Amino acid sequence: MSFTVRVPATSANLGPGFDCLGIAWNIYARFSFHLRGEGNLEHLPRYHSGQEAGYASGTNLVLDAYWAYGKALKVALPDTGVYIASDIPSTRGLGSSAACIVAGAEAARFLARVVTPKEQAGGFSDSSILQVATEVEGHPDNVAPALHGGLQISKKEGRTVRACSCPVSDRLAFYVLIPNFSSSTKKARTLLPEAVSRADAVANLASLGFLLSGLRTGEGRVLRSGLADCLHEPYRRVQIPGFSELEKIARDAGALGVVISGAGSTLLCLAEAQKTEALDAAFARDLPEGWEVRRVRMDTEGAYIEDGNIL
Repeated sequence: MSFTVRVPATSANLGPGFDCLGIAWNIYARFSFHLRGEGNLEHLPRYHSGQEAGYASGTNLVLDAYWAYGKALKVALPDTGVYIASDIPSTRGLGSSAACIVAGAEAARFLARVVTPKEQAGGFSDSSILQVATEVEGHPDNVAPALHGGLQISKKEGRTVRACSCPVSDRLAFYVLIPNFSSSTKKARTLLPEAVSRADAVANLASLGFLLSGLRTGEGRVLRSGLADCLHEPYRRVQIPGFSELEKIARDAGALGVVISGAGSTLLCLAEAQKTEALDAAFARDLPEGWEVRRVRMDTEGAYIEDGNIL
């Protein structure tokens, strides 16, 4: 018995959207689950990597979330193992950890519906996955778009986690600029001040409103104003070599702006769709050594069971 969960990459923070805003991309990780004792492990699909689960921390975030979901829902889940084939760069600010966590919780829901009575299966909602995934991850800004797809704004209300989908105009284009060096989210948080001024807080609230409006309408002037941030980017951008150079390349080619994806080290470039030809040429010509550029589209499906032979 085996099945596969596909989860998209995500960019969180998005300028003024610190710890609350994230978007899913058409870059994917696939997680092949198998029930232990059910056949030979070697017969599982290995895709192109066959790398057993466990990211840079050395812990297995997939199975941590799997068991956490079972505990939260009081479901006796079967013992399982997992293989990962991921196109999401690890420790680059594109949600590789969140993808693992969402995959584990999604797999637990899939199996919970098999091993519990039918009258209980309706209780395994998206909100329960979001809750468990946030508890394992610590913040909902990556796990919400990884689960639901699209652009998601999320918040904690006490112990409850809520997420809301926001529209994105098809008049916009997005690029991720991925370096050959990693970034630690934990270290990136140590760069931030413990407190901010009222003026900075108000400025960020205003920027977030402009950002959401610009993303919805595709109006470049509004969106450009909405990318300004006072809470995290001024402190983190100096830790990413090449940020200023890439920002200049992008702006000179007509981009609306460049922000940090998550805690870095990947950067996200936002532009009006008619500027893509100039941006493609600029990145092909001037991209610094050690950087990779990918034009991405927003994923609208989020995590889902791609194939399975259990049901």
